Amino acid sequence: MPNETVTSEMEESIEDLSDYASILLFSYGYILSPLAVYFLFCLPFYYTAFKKNRQAYSESSFRRLIIFVYRTIMYFYTAFYLAAVIAVIIRLVTRSFLSFIIILLVCPFVIFHSWFTASYQLIISIISIHRLINSRPSKQLRKQLSHHQVHILTYAIFGLIVLKDLETGRRAAVVIKTGSFYPIDFPGMYYTVSFQSQNYLFTIWRIQITYIVHQVFVFIGMACQLSIKEPASSHAENVIATHTKYIGAIKLALSIIYAVCIFTEFMEFMDTALFIGIDFFLVPVVIQMTEIKNTNQNVITTVPISLPVVDVQKIEISLS
Repeated sequence: MPNETVTSEMEESIEDLSDYASILLFSYGYILSPLAVYFLFCLPFYYTAFKKNRQAYSESSFRRLIIFVYRTIMYFYTAFYLAAVIAVIIRLVTRSFLSFIIILLVCPFVIFHSWFTASYQLIISIISIHRLINSRPSKQLRKQLSHHQVHILTYAIFGLIVLKDLETGRRAAVVIKTGSFYPIDFPGMYYTVSFQSQNYLFTIWRIQITYIVHQVFVFIGMACQLSIKEPASSHAENVIATHTKYIGAIKLALSIIYAVCIFTEFMEFMDTALFIGIDFFLVPVVIQMTEIKNTNQNVITTVPISLPVVDVQKIEISLS
């Protein structure tokens, strides 16, 4: 009997957690559905534009970064859509443990895409800061980033983001193990700074802890790009500058709106979900639109030409 009771309680807790995850996913889907649909609409055009611009990226030091972005959008985002559709269909058809397992299969894609968007914003921000510093001296003294440096920067930033979140997960597991709060309460605590006074919980300020440093870097990178007066030296540099400007401007506007909503206590949960989840589709959509808009039509390619060999024989003419 005790074993049956424990089993039933575990089943109920798993079912509740599955319902909570479904509600959370549907909430994000409701908020981000316009961007998600627009992402799918732009996907084939982005593929075509990238193929046209690939020759322009071949000699750029940012080639590895741009290819990493392209593969993430084309492969991993597509796999995420397929997994999400399968999860929704199974969830609508059945309420068994299989639906919970399928929903868990979507989570790795969500985590990876969160790592990708956070790391990419940091990378382009650092590149923008370097470009501003590099534009100050004369052209003879400037040093462009090499292929090797961009490669190290890309994977170093991505690795730091992964390690940061893994350490956060370890700390969360320790707190959950102590029984201070349940696992489903952790996301709210992770994104909220609050204090308790006289048995009342007063939220003094809600700060996106995992994103605030990233956003500060994005704003600095945007300011650096706007302060540079000279044009970009290459097509790839122009693309990265456009990404930084658009992402920074949009996130700055959203930050102002979010702060106003928090102070006025207007739809705080929806605003928090929007501000946290907007990067999931904002970054790839900006990348797609920039690639489509900046399609390079005048790429000069080197085509080898082989001329036919003509055998000229010497003819001797004798005059008698």
